[in-house]
Amino acid sequence: MHNRYTLIMALFFVYVCACAHTPKHQAASVPAADVSGAKKNSSDAKPVEVVEVQFIAAKDYHEDSWATENYLVEIGDVLEISVWQIQELQREVVVRPDGKISFPLIGDVIAVGRTIDELRQDIVDKIKVYIKVPQVSINIIEFGGKKVAVLGEVGSPGLVRFNGPTTLAEAISLAGDLTYQANKDRVFVLRTLPGGKPIVIYANANKMLKEGDLRENIFVRSGDIVYVSRSFIHDFTYFMDNVFGKIIGYGEAYYGDTWKRFYGGTTKTWKYKSQMIFR
Repeated sequence: MHNRYTLIMALFFVYVCACAHTPKHQAASVPAADVSGAKKNSSDAKPVEVVEVQFIAAKDYHEDSWATENYLVEIGDVLEISVWQIQELQREVVVRPDGKISFPLIGDVIAVGRTIDELRQDIVDKIKVYIKVPQVSINIIEFGGKKVAVLGEVGSPGLVRFNGPTTLAEAISLAGDLTYQANKDRVFVLRTLPGGKPIVIYANANKMLKEGDLRENIFVRSGDIVYVSRSFIHDFTYFMDNVFGKIIGYGEAYYGDTWKRFYGGTTKTWKYKSQMIFR
């Protein structure tokens, strides 16, 4: 009987090792050859750019107060632009997918990522070539909406849209809240800073929700990706029921019900195969 059990466990470890093994040298340095078959000089290869990602705890992350207090124009925003006392220069414009707007006399102007005051000043600088002292005003008629992708263990993963300053807890709430399988100790926010530098901010939802630690409840920004991972215990249960359980099923097919007798009798009802190791 123990020999049969040993065989089943051996199959289990062979399966795990096969899944875990990834060939490290498969993408190694096999020199590329041109059409003639001659090997290319290694100095011709372009160096691979290594992007260093910085990980920051939410409680140590210092919010950019300017970014949270100033609205930045987004794609889809509808703006009303007017030049005082010039009827022909009153327009409602939509921020296009390329991030620009069009306005008479000056053509295309970059709008996305700017505050209303920055956009107004740019229009003034361009249009004063035609008008001596232009007085330009801009109003937001309709918000296109900022968006954050909330993925992982939430009720409704996907894009969340918002207009004003929104915290991490509010973004998760808009995505249907955390599921019971969520790892509340680690909620990740992937963000790209101006200039293209990526950072990952990790927050502790347990401290935020149970202890009221507001340092964990950072503001999200348009373009952020919020990822809620699954807790270890639920990953382990999934593995035991869907991977280890298949190996036990193979043992069942090969040995019949002998493993049931070994683990507590043929009359016992097994809801999960993982119950075997907790007997």
